[in-house]
Amino acid sequence: MIKNTLVRRIGSGYALLILLLACAVGITIVKVARIRVATERLDEVRLPAVQGGIEITNGANHSSAALRGWVFLRNPSFKSEYDQAWAEQINAPLQRLDTVLERDTLGRERLEKIHKAIKDFRQEEETAMNSSLEQAEPVVSKRSGPALTALRGVLNDFTVEQKVLMRSDLDDIHDQIALLNELEWVLLVLGLVAGIILAFAVTSSISGPVNNAVAVADNIAGGDLDTEVNVGGSQ
Repeated sequence: MIKNTLVRRIGSGYALLILLLACAVGITIVKVARIRVATERLDEVRLPAVQGGIEITNGANHSSAALRGWVFLRNPSFKSEYDQAWAEQINAPLQRLDTVLERDTLGRERLEKIHKAIKDFRQEEETAMNSSLEQAEPVVSKRSGPALTALRGVLNDFTVEQKVLMRSDLDDIHDQIALLNELEWVLLVLGLVAGIILAFAVTSSISGPVNNAVAVADNIAGGDLDTEVNVGGSQ
């Protein structure tokens, strides 16, 4: 029957459109989830890690300068600056790094090296801080200075590594957005094609029988009473 044929065609067309829509939504959900994970990693791990590395580097430079001021001038204000540098610019950022990199295996390996370098640096500075002027000068120049250089190197490697990982996350986000954009265009074209095919199928299902009925009516009107009438419709 015409009705049954029309229903089947319309149903098939809408089923195809729904399938395309479901694919679009499913892929979008997956890609958006991946983008969200990368964004959260940038916000909660990469950026704080880079900031922490820079803060500790500045704190180490600050404590070294304050130590030299204390050793050579014995001014109590330098000792206060030294304590402040360790409390606010080294230990505090280090604790934040411990929290931020708790689940980052690669970051934890690098952080262990930072802990060791800081421990060695602190030991040399404390030795100089608690020594007399004559004893402190060689400690500062021959032991504390190299320890600071080693710490800077470890922190620089850590910071560079985190920046590379940050760039990798940003590139991944960019790639996922580009892929989503391409996918939307592909699905748009497929949807338009499916819509055109559906419209053509529906139109042909209606216009074909109507045209046949008009032709039969014209024949009968012209006196051809032997014209066959198809009452079954399009299948």
